[in-house]
Amino acid sequence: MNKKFLSRILSLALAILMAFSMIQPLTAHADEVNKSQTEVKQTVEQKPEEQKPEEQKPEEEKPEEQKPEEEKPEEEKPEEQKPEEKKLEEEEKPEEEKPEEQKLEEQKPEEQKPEEQKPEEEQPEEEEPKAEEPKKIEAGAMQADAERNALDENGGFYFTMDKNDIPLNEDVDEDGNSLAWNNTFAPTADDCIVIIRGEDEIHVGIPENAVLVKYSETGYYLKTASGEEKLLADALKPGDVIVIRGDFTNGNTTFTVAESLIFVGEDGSLTIEAVPESGVVMLSNGTTIDVTISSSTGNIAPTKSGIYFEAPANDAPYGTDWTLEYKPVSEGCVKVIRGGKEIVIGNVERGTIVKYGEGNYFLKTDTWTLGQTFGTLQEGDILVIGGQFEAPDGTILNLATSYITVGAETATFSPEAPSTPSEPGKSYDVTISSSTGNIAPTKSGIYFEAPANDASYETDWTLAYNPVSADCVKVIRGGQEIVIGNAERGTIVKYGEGNYFLKTDTWTLGQTFGTLQEGDVLVISGQFKAPDGTILNLATSYITVGAETATFSPEAPSTPSEPGKSYDVTISSSTGNIAPTKSGIYFEAPANDASYETDWTLAYNPVSADCVKVIRGGQEIVIGNAERGTIVKYGEGNYFLKTDTWTLGQTFGTLQEGDILVIGGQFKAPDGTILNLTTSYITVGTNTADFSTTMPEPAPEPTVVNAGAMQADSRGKSSEGLYFKLSANAAPFNPDWTESYTPASADCIKLIRDGRTYSIGNIAAGTIIKYSETEYYLKTEKWMMSDVYPIRDGDILLVEGNFLDAKGETALSFSSNYISMEYGSATFSETYPDGSAFNKVETGMMGEDSWKDVTNGVSFTLADNQAPGNPDWSLMYTPATESCIQLVRDGVTYNVAIPGRGTIVKFDDNRYYIKADNWAMGEYAPLREDDVLIVSGDFVNSENGYVLSIPTNYIGIYWERPYFYDTMPTEKPAKPVTEKPSASRGAAAKTAKDWTTFEKFAVTKLEKDERGRTPTGIYFRGAENDAPFKEDWTALYSPVDSACVKLIRDGVVYEIGIPGRGTIVKFGSAEFYLKTETWNLGDFMPLQEGDVLVLEGEFESQEEEAVLSIEQTFFFVRGRKVLIEDATGENAKPMVELLNSAKA
Repeated sequence: MNKKFLSRILSLALAILMAFSMIQPLTAHADEVNKSQTEVKQTVEQKPEEQKPEEQKPEEEKPEEQKPEEEKPEEEKPEEQKPEEKKLEEEEKPEEEKPEEQKLEEQKPEEQKPEEQKPEEEQPEEEEPKAEEPKKIEAGAMQADAERNALDENGGFYFTMDKNDIPLNEDVDEDGNSLAWNNTFAPTADDCIVIIRGEDEIHVGIPENAVLVKYSETGYYLKTASGEEKLLADALKPGDVIVIRGDFTNGNTTFTVAESLIFVGEDGSLTIEAVPESGVVMLSNGTTIDVTISSSTGNIAPTKSGIYFEAPANDAPYGTDWTLEYKPVSEGCVKVIRGGKEIVIGNVERGTIVKYGEGNYFLKTDTWTLGQTFGTLQEGDILVIGGQFEAPDGTILNLATSYITVGAETATFSPEAPSTPSEPGKSYDVTISSSTGNIAPTKSGIYFEAPANDASYETDWTLAYNPVSADCVKVIRGGQEIVIGNAERGTIVKYGEGNYFLKTDTWTLGQTFGTLQEGDVLVISGQFKAPDGTILNLATSYITVGAETATFSPEAPSTPSEPGKSYDVTISSSTGNIAPTKSGIYFEAPANDASYETDWTLAYNPVSADCVKVIRGGQEIVIGNAERGTIVKYGEGNYFLKTDTWTLGQTFGTLQEGDILVIGGQFKAPDGTILNLTTSYITVGTNTADFSTTMPEPAPEPTVVNAGAMQADSRGKSSEGLYFKLSANAAPFNPDWTESYTPASADCIKLIRDGRTYSIGNIAAGTIIKYSETEYYLKTEKWMMSDVYPIRDGDILLVEGNFLDAKGETALSFSSNYISMEYGSATFSETYPDGSAFNKVETGMMGEDSWKDVTNGVSFTLADNQAPGNPDWSLMYTPATESCIQLVRDGVTYNVAIPGRGTIVKFDDNRYYIKADNWAMGEYAPLREDDVLIVSGDFVNSENGYVLSIPTNYIGIYWERPYFYDTMPTEKPAKPVTEKPSASRGAAAKTAKDWTTFEKFAVTKLEKDERGRTPTGIYFRGAENDAPFKEDWTALYSPVDSACVKLIRDGVVYEIGIPGRGTIVKFGSAEFYLKTETWNLGDFMPLQEGDVLVLEGEFESQEEEAVLSIEQTFFFVRGRKVLIEDATGENAKPMVELLNSAKA
């Protein structure tokens, strides 16, 4: 180690020692907390400390930064785990630990920079970079934006981070417009932004390309396509994982983003998760048991989700219900050897080995457990498992290393790594001897054989040969020959002396190839090279792909025909198989000389559209398309009738059970050959079709079920359909939404718009879903409605006639039902609507209410009117448009109303409440000091038919209370003398009662109940007392104020108790149940993994003059279990500090 570097290390160590001595008094309490905990193992955190003095540290750390990219996709964990990790790690661990680790990492570049300037290595130069440290800000991890959680039309996305010191741009332009969106930051390195796609890793961070915007205290936006600053344009796809990490700067301020993962869903939605801290906390109160796998082979689960194995019986805990899982103590306990590379895939946060018997085990290999880098189990993988795996009770399985070679349906276990040496660099001639070969079930490759030779191979499938040039692999598809070889991809796996596997997955052969298709002809030839230099000289082979097998030939398959000739064809099949994807039907006819191709590339087009028809719902529809190859001839007497949507059109849709296809007439090949097809009637079943030359007997008439009158459903209208109800009837239903009813004719649904009537029933689509005895959904999707999409205010739908189930056995028969659209809602009637179906109430101006709290909304009064209300807060009115509620914040006006969401609650004759939570206002919630709400327009309740028409009102949020105006306020009122009472959802801070008459009962020694948590509440126990209880669960106790129940979520404290709502049930002398439904605890329910509930204070009986008094108690949500501690508990201590800081 050179002296200059050593001197820097010594100086750094001295500085840290001095800093530590200054902060030691502050950390004494945290050290006590750590000592009192059960043994804490932080093996991963200790490793960097040992490595720090090494000069090669930056080189070692860079791969470590990239390695998590292999592990990142592991973070597909359910979101509920994230808050728990975040909370405990941030609050239980002494905060000083994190800065120490981060400081060293921040200083590393500073140490390296002076090395370039060694001639001027004076002390001030080393200190110069340190002067900028205050400007480097730890921003934490990215979090999802609650309402805008998807890629937008520009390919970018919004996200949030905790409030920090990164400055905002508070300037305005000459027109007074905010320049907040000019506050942009650029990544400092290309790996600050990375896309993981399959096994590819794409670094897309471009230094000096300002793509990250901070536009509010917690709001951020990542630009992915911004003029010339194109970053990810046309790149992001479903399944991608974006990794954001490291430093971003604007030249003046630099901030660090903790490693964050963004998962792109199929619909463009985003899931954002933080990569967990490296420290692993483990309870070590169990024993260590040695385990050596005794299985030589084990079955693979049908879904590739895991592998069964056995070991000698031992005393380690197990669960016959498969609930006891052992997690790897370190990531290296689980690895995979794939494509010649060994990859670490263990995840210390995931239960990986299930023990379900004394000697019975299951190794989980699903993507959630082993991550996106691993993906799914592949034939030829070698899993390497060994080391310690820990159960929740601390028991450790000390697993002897085992190599698991994955086959098609079974896996082989061995204590040693399989290997087969070969002579490097030598060339071997290979001629495929197989005439046919099996296709892997996932279409990922084709097995074949050749005479044995000495070329390198591995029985563990880790040795793959790359094509020397791209044209070593081609595909003939649709009459075209396409080069698809990739010299960077191992394409032929040799796993035995004469055994081979040709890989045909997309990653190997590329997006142009896609996936293996029946009828493809693969052409492989030329040189294929192994990593050790061994070369296979492969003789040209043509591989024709069938359904489950492939045919090999040294010559290109072809069958010449006489162009222009006509051949009579009469189908000889009585039945034919239907393709699994409903894409077509196989049939046979006597052999003839008409053109065909064994590679399925020759298709005959119908000469006219009526050569193909379908009889569906009693109607005959012409569906032929002269532009589409419809009948494939792939043998002398072998045919395939294509029935996919692309071939037969949207009107046909997909093949349905009960369809009768009618095919007959002339079908023409590209070379002019004509098939004169005798008319055939094809009746479609579940998996097969019946052929006949005569029209089959009509199916029995369906059972007609009278639907009755359509009725409104509280869920009203969605973006793609309408909910409604009918009286119970005998028509089949399925709660999984698979029971659909198709209109018998286009006239079954009519749209009346602007005086014109359109018949829009789609006889090819299940349009009405019946999902319970009385509940239905009418689809109004774009592809079903075509040019008249979407349904809008003023429209009237007429539903009448028969709607048939998929089997044609039941007809749901509607008499005339009119659905009129008004205020974004649907109103149902049996007669043509005459005028508005709504009663409009002009409310007049808003007034001040006695409840002042604005935490989740605003209470107000209106003059008495006839619009219905309900004291149980269940009757809500929804905004007709987004502009019904506007928010003026920092000089900018936003439309914040969300149509379809109940926003105004009427709970008394003249008392109302505007909800301003995430549900009602999305990303703009909660209200902030100096906000102004503008309320104006119509608020609708489609169930009772009333509309509240509210004139323009202005509500200023000042001094944490609402002020009401009839014009825009221009100045802030003076601060009120009295403090605001604490309340929730407008509830009074204290129940107005004479407490002197109530008897108090202390509830002590709260502890968990073995029944744990249910979807609607938590069981718990306490010391017996004499407070009234009822075994029928009717003894309810309500919080006397909102602070009696608090929720800690993501480090934020919320008061969620609702006075008057029975929240605690006492059903035994020492048995209690805490209700966690929305009715009891508001819109924060349901509970999420990692939530902490705090009970503290008094809860009054709803029937008797009795009060339960509960000391501060914490309920930690852990899946279906709940950990309960008082304020002295180890997990509770950080929560107490958080509550105290929140009060301060």
